[in-house]
Amino acid sequence: MFLPANANKYTIHIIIPFFLGSFLYILARPLSLAVPDFPLSFDNRSILMVIPEWIAYNAPDGLWLYSFLMWLILIWQGQRSLEAYLWFLAIILLAIGSEILQKFSRIAGTFDGYDLLAYCSAVILCTFQYYQLNTIPQ
Repeated sequence: MFLPANANKYTIHIIIPFFLGSFLYILARPLSLAVPDFPLSFDNRSILMVIPEWIAYNAPDGLWLYSFLMWLILIWQGQRSLEAYLWFLAIILLAIGSEILQKFSRIAGTFDGYDLLAYCSAVILCTFQYYQLNTIPQ
């Protein structure tokens, strides 16, 4: 598979946010919420007392969306084609749309404005990083 010359720079923006989001999701919330029927038991209450709620509950969503959007940019190799834009837009609309549909009880879930903020922040940061990575001389 052909990868662009700056694939390593993109990989950092894919792998680190993905695993950081996963780490926060599992360790920074009560285990009964993060992983039902978790086979190992440990007390993560000390972590919960240190980390603000928005980091424990909203940051993982934003980190995962950022990671996924950067992955799409890597897949499309920065192409500015209609197909690439449609994939990018579809993922953004799916993330933001799911939160809005929760607000109006059209899909199951609990609306959280901070999730919406995390998604919008991820899109803005991803767009900024895309231009940073593609305008800095190699």
